[in-house]
Amino acid sequence: MSIDVFGPAIAALRGERDTVVARVRDLEAELEASKGRLGDIDAALVSLTRLQPHLDTTGDAQGPSILSPLVPRSGRIRTPRLVAEIVTELGPMTTRDSVIDEAKRRIGTRISEWSDPRNVVTVALNRAAEQGLVVKVDPNHYSPVGPAPDAGAALT
Repeated sequence: MSIDVFGPAIAALRGERDTVVARVRDLEAELEASKGRLGDIDAALVSLTRLQPHLDTTGDAQGPSILSPLVPRSGRIRTPRLVAEIVTELGPMTTRDSVIDEAKRRIGTRISEWSDPRNVVTVALNRAAEQGLVVKVDPNHYSPVGPAPDAGAALT
């Protein structure tokens, strides 16, 4: 056999080798990028699980909660603090029903953990009033704690 016979085969194999080497380089770069992304996802999961202790181990989470500062590691929502924050945000005078509606909006699917959400929020409002976090004007109206209004000021 002549050496000229192997020349085209060698050239074809070198070309194929160069293609495979380039593909391996691309895959290694993609693998490194995926490893970095996986590290970011794992870090996010660790952080979210600390904030939302009721994360299902199957990965079926209820979603990140905006209540994270109000949910301690025990997983219990600090409802008197929550309703006090809601009363403060809703303004100088708010109704119990407005607080209940806003609490339901904020808590979202976690509200299903409560057997009677209206009762939970009403009790929380009463506790918040007892703790001095809100002022109970009457059984259906609450206002934020703040400086006493001027005696001559007009009520709005």
